[in-house]
Amino acid sequence: MNILLIFFATCLMWSAVSFPVQAESCNDPDRFVEAPPIGCLTVTSYGPRQAQVLVVFVHGDLSDGGPADYMRPHAQNLAAAGLPDGRSLATAVLVRPGYPDGQGNVSDGSTNDRRDHYTAEVADAVAAALSALRQRTGADLLAVVGHSGGAAITGAILGRHAEVIDRAMLVSCPCDVPRWRRERGRSAWLQSLSPIDHIGTILPTTRITLVTGADDGNTPPALAQDYLRALKTAGVGGDFVLVPGTGHGFNRIAGSDAFKAALADLLM
Repeated sequence: MNILLIFFATCLMWSAVSFPVQAESCNDPDRFVEAPPIGCLTVTSYGPRQAQVLVVFVHGDLSDGGPADYMRPHAQNLAAAGLPDGRSLATAVLVRPGYPDGQGNVSDGSTNDRRDHYTAEVADAVAAALSALRQRTGADLLAVVGHSGGAAITGAILGRHAEVIDRAMLVSCPCDVPRWRRERGRSAWLQSLSPIDHIGTILPTTRITLVTGADDGNTPPALAQDYLRALKTAGVGGDFVLVPGTGHGFNRIAGSDAFKAALADLLM
């Protein structure tokens, strides 16, 4: 009898556990967006469903674990503030393949243990998701704010799918991935794309702003500065913003006046 009681109690306990929902289909637009060839990525959207400007946030690697939810308050606040010129604004937080969103959903695909995962397949899937989000909102202008690994993937998309993104802010960017790995004394990432290798196919009409914390020991300012020089050599416009008193983390950078001014200028 005791064994039966233990069995039924265990069943009840497991039935109460909430397991993450894998994005096996994109039938719920409030949670998922199409992202071939991988499948569907989870997304959280703010602001009107139809908007003239769409800003999509793409998170970093979160190599210490945890859900990809730290950019959500910034996207929500930006949508609530709107644009000073009166254009309608929507924002979204896109969760990269294999990552959980902290709300019980997980994007299709794999994080490869959160290593060496800036692959062509991932870049293509994120680019497809960005295009689908733009189509959903009917936006005339698509801007992407990518942080760390999200900046690296965004940088690859700028050249690999040049027609997708109009404006990009690359925050704490490992813009030269082989150099970034080498200078940190880490093993090479052989599968990952590197933004600096895709500069030659970026459209000259694309606007790019690079933002790095002055005290960033992970992706030092020189990585973004050298990428910017290569951009200008290729005839692509860009700006570099150094944020004093900040390191690699997005939250402190995004809370700075320098970041807010740079993002406002980028969206003008």
